[in-house]
Amino acid sequence: MKWFAALMLFCQLSIFPSAAWAAARGAVTIPPSLLERIPARVWLAVQQGLPPIGAVHAAALRHAGLRLDEPLEWARRARRAAALPRLQLGVRRNLNDTVDLRLSDEVSVSGGGVVVGPRSSNFTQQGDRNWQLDVRALWSLPELVFNGDALLISREARERRREARALLQEVNRLYFLYRQCRALIVAGAGGALPAAATRSASAHVDLFAAELDALTGGWFAAQIGEQR
Repeated sequence: MKWFAALMLFCQLSIFPSAAWAAARGAVTIPPSLLERIPARVWLAVQQGLPPIGAVHAAALRHAGLRLDEPLEWARRARRAAALPRLQLGVRRNLNDTVDLRLSDEVSVSGGGVVVGPRSSNFTQQGDRNWQLDVRALWSLPELVFNGDALLISREARERRREARALLQEVNRLYFLYRQCRALIVAGAGGALPAAATRSASAHVDLFAAELDALTGGWFAAQIGEQR
């Protein structure tokens, strides 16, 4: 029987959790034939108890600090900054001292003899102290045509998109595995599946929830707690 073979395969995978239910980034799958046996009402009930995948994406990006629109704002600011002048401030101080010293002797000759003196002197000192302040505004015309910061911003934007894509892929993997485990547990509790088929799901559903909670900074646990 097809369903019996799928059940045996699922039980074999349950014996080796390192291959099927690894918490690391490995490939974790549940046999599709087993998932097909879950009634549609169970899928609907489980999905109603979960936040939308888009909300989980937003929470994970917010917790990781990956704002994809932030580089666009940086680019706009870089273009505006290129039109602003660069101010140059210069300060100069001049010190100038001038000393003028003059000495002279007066000599007179008369019938009475030679008279020397008196000696006269003239001393003059001048000091000049001044400060000069220069302020200049400089524009870089090539920056108005092409701003070099645009290359750095573009590189940062690509790196952020790459990190966001890897993060969202991991969120998708854990989210849908968690949903599948919840559906298996609910279907098994309602008698739609044998207990052996839901044993591994019961053992690992909290693990997937904990990983999603870690990626969203506690947001996921609060959401499923409110839904429950």
